Amino acid sequence: MGAAISAIYQEISDADEQERQKTRQDLEVLQKAVEYKLSQFEHRLHERFLNPDATAKTQVPGLRALRMSRYSNVGIKGAPEENVAGAIDNYLGTGKTGLSSDVSLKDGFKKIVATALKEILSNTDAGEHEKEAFFVYVQHNSVIRLDVMLWRWNFTGKGFSDRYENVLGYVICTSVVDVSALKTAEFVYLISEYAGDSEEEVLKYIETMGRIYSCARKLKQSQQAIPLPMPEKDGN
Repeated sequence: MGAAISAIYQEISDADEQERQKTRQDLEVLQKAVEYKLSQFEHRLHERFLNPDATAKTQVPGLRALRMSRYSNVGIKGAPEENVAGAIDNYLGTGKTGLSSDVSLKDGFKKIVATALKEILSNTDAGEHEKEAFFVYVQHNSVIRLDVMLWRWNFTGKGFSDRYENVLGYVICTSVVDVSALKTAEFVYLISEYAGDSEEEVLKYIETMGRIYSCARKLKQSQQAIPLPMPEKDGN
């Protein structure tokens, strides 16, 4: 696995003083570079949430961030793919759908994500590489959007030690999609992808979702209808 950039400082503490200072400076530059890139990624996501109408012209927009995390490290060979796969697995593994096919659905979706990100995760060419992708799927009776943004810098030769070969940073964000904003064909596709292509199973799941959404709306409306206590007037 990789290591946080700050943790690499400890490994170079016994090195030659001049080389140690140069390495520290290089690490600090890389740390600033990856943090700047990740901040840019987060800004792009926020802009999409703030301008959903513009986003909807080219892609299915999420409402706002439900979960968002950023991560950066100096990695060893093979570690980038393992690190990102682990993070994706954590995001998809929150709770259970209750379906017997839960595991196969998640594993299948992970393969789709891994295939989309394989280009940057397996790229060993020296220099800077960037990848951005989003995925829309059904989870927990909701339509979810998963955004993954990665930035990678491969060292031109050996890294800061014989083990380290690259710097990797990524932002992962999940958001809920407004079902009413989906086109009918889009909704049918996503539900069928989740419940299967059988008409019986699709209709059964749509009915289930309808009941869940109806109950949720009633609960929300009942909570909003509760009157607030009025302040007592002086003299009463």
